[in-house]
Amino acid sequence: MRGVDLDQFQFDFDLSMMIFFVAPDGTVLGRYCASGADRHRQNTIAGLRRAAERALELFARLDEERAGLAGKKRPSPVARVEELEHDRIRKVETGDPGDDQNCVHCHNVQEAMNALLERRRDYHPDLVAAKFPLPEQVGLEIDPDDGVLIAGVRADSAAARAGLRVGDRLLRLDGQPLISIADVTWALGAVPDPGRAVLLYEREGKERGAELELAAGWKPADLLWRVSVNRMRPFLQLWVEGADAEERASLGIGDQDMALVVRGVFGPAVRAAGIRKDDVIRAIDGRRDLVDPRRFTLFIRLNHFQRGASFVLEILRAGKTLELTVKT
Repeated sequence: MRGVDLDQFQFDFDLSMMIFFVAPDGTVLGRYCASGADRHRQNTIAGLRRAAERALELFARLDEERAGLAGKKRPSPVARVEELEHDRIRKVETGDPGDDQNCVHCHNVQEAMNALLERRRDYHPDLVAAKFPLPEQVGLEIDPDDGVLIAGVRADSAAARAGLRVGDRLLRLDGQPLISIADVTWALGAVPDPGRAVLLYEREGKERGAELELAAGWKPADLLWRVSVNRMRPFLQLWVEGADAEERASLGIGDQDMALVVRGVFGPAVRAAGIRKDDVIRAIDGRRDLVDPRRFTLFIRLNHFQRGASFVLEILRAGKTLELTVKT
């Protein structure tokens, strides 16, 4: 991401790649690469081909499509990656440009963007989670090989209440022409929470309109798959892993019970709390169901993001159970 113009190339930076279809004058015709935990299944060669074909069709009528295409860009908080405050970005800028390892990763940009949100007085993790809402959050499943063809409509969803059906093909959302699942996500990102989105779709060869009525809380998506979550507030620098079978057997802990082994203690807050390497975390705030280290980390980000917050860990150490309080 070194040198990338963030006014031009805007996307979900937690992704490993993004394909842009851009006219010579810089107009963004569309994007390709789906977000979300299911993104690998949703990105296909067939879907990419259909997106490319639709982008060419848009380019052929570029002048008449300019108003709708304007929404394909939104104001960026900074113009270039180098303006973002992030230790990795600063290190890269002062390093050897010829070093193959001297690069800014996409998720580093997302981490820095999240940090900008964290400075807001009204900061809440939902501000991060709401940036790239997925089609399923309005009740839509999109055929990955087509990119805009509805393959499923969840009962009692905004899409179902709007009258959308399997086999309908999405054409526009709030005026933006759609060429892929990534385009649907991008367009949904501009819709308020709560809010309303106007859809144009095709059914049996005829264009139809619909409105999605989106209730409060519709927008935040699951953050679990995102690499950038690891740098969200509070940044504790606590490295934990799930206990392996041998460790569980030696401790007498069942396969389905929470047992997170501390592999490293680096941050001042966790050090001050007295957490040590090889401690086994059995519970956090009384919860014992967070057996996945990623869910444990996300629980802290979502529930203890305010400065000065605290949480209690139940620790197993040398056969004894301890309670340690971490103050962020």
